[in-house]
Amino acid sequence: MNNQIQPPEEIFMSFAAPIDDQLAQKLFNAFSLAINNHVKKVNLLMYSTGGYISSGIALYNFLTNIPLEITTYNCGNIASIAVIVYLSGKVRKTSTNATFMFHRTSCSPTIPLGADVMRIRAESAERDDRNTETIWRKHITMTEDQWNVLNKTDLVVGAEEAIKIGLASEIADFKLPESTQLFNIA
Repeated sequence: MNNQIQPPEEIFMSFAAPIDDQLAQKLFNAFSLAINNHVKKVNLLMYSTGGYISSGIALYNFLTNIPLEITTYNCGNIASIAVIVYLSGKVRKTSTNATFMFHRTSCSPTIPLGADVMRIRAESAERDDRNTETIWRKHITMTEDQWNVLNKTDLVVGAEEAIKIGLASEIADFKLPESTQLFNIA
């Protein structure tokens, strides 16, 4: 008789944190553990106001290329680079009253910068904008009016609009089945 505990094929994770290198490492570890334990499906509840572009793109690249069926959930607000992480879900769900916020790259220097450094930062911001826009366009179809808003300021969309543009696949709350363990990443 085999007394080994079999890991579930489906697990539930959550995080409510900024997207940074520390969170990326925690998610890399959690998803690696899931893969190594033969998990097939991960439900990922998200709440994030954004963070570092490089961390978000690294997470997107990792999560879209691992052998797991990932469903991402927006339970309140997903903003900035966190939208890119949300897009890594093969299935994307959002609560009725949740929002998504998009914007172009910005930086706020804390020290005086010379022209050369400002030029390098501007080039980096333009590259980040191209990378994030490529990912947005791969998954969603914004209207011309939405692109015009985004090119000037923040663009905020609610659940219904998220469905219309293909950002979310359905409106549904994250529901943890009874007697199921929730793994909180951050």
